[in-house]
Amino acid sequence: MTLDLGHNALTSIPDALGRLTELSDCLHLHDDQLSRIPDAVGNPTGLCYLNISENILTALPEAMGRMTSLIEFRAQHNQLTTLPDSIGRRRNLRELWLRGNTIEGLPPSTAELHELRHLDLRENSVAELPPSLAGLPRLRQIDLQSNHLSWLPGRLTLLPSLEKLDLRWNDIDPSLPLLTELEPPKCVILAWARRHTICHSSAVIPREHPRANRCAGMPMRRPGDRAAVPVPARVSCG
Repeated sequence: MTLDLGHNALTSIPDALGRLTELSDCLHLHDDQLSRIPDAVGNPTGLCYLNISENILTALPEAMGRMTSLIEFRAQHNQLTTLPDSIGRRRNLRELWLRGNTIEGLPPSTAELHELRHLDLRENSVAELPPSLAGLPRLRQIDLQSNHLSWLPGRLTLLPSLEKLDLRWNDIDPSLPLLTELEPPKCVILAWARRHTICHSSAVIPREHPRANRCAGMPMRRPGDRAAVPVPARVSCG
């Protein structure tokens, strides 16, 4: 059973939603105006997909940890600063999408997400990655673009399934030796410094931050320029 309440400008969710325990497929609550998720939302423990993106949420209830069957969770573009410790109870979670919040770090319980394949933390305020992240055996893709990282834990090299690591728009030196030590096969690392510049014939122009310009990935040229714009540093592993 699926319930779609997205795009309805809802400002609240009734506790009665928790009585829909037969929900086992998808629950859509995205693109509303929710500032709070009631504890009762955690009652449909068989739910596989939950989307609460594009709201004004500042916190998530611990009760959502009861959704132990959840495979994909989307909470992009809210105002979250942290995740509940109960996140680790979602042992079947494969995709965690948290782009566009103000999350500063991950709780230790993240280490229990052994089925996690995709972690999207782009455009947050993460300054430090927990070493426990290296204990996720199936993690394939980590998107950390546009955060506040300046260093990486050495145990990151222990991720056996890592295929892609996006570190663009952080303060990490692309030549960091750790980045060349990653051993998973088919691993691609995207990295450039937060203040990466583009050189033109007459000036050095700072690249705009993607939050200010959603087309920041497009080539930037001046009239008369012929050279292609430098692309992000790419390191292939394996």
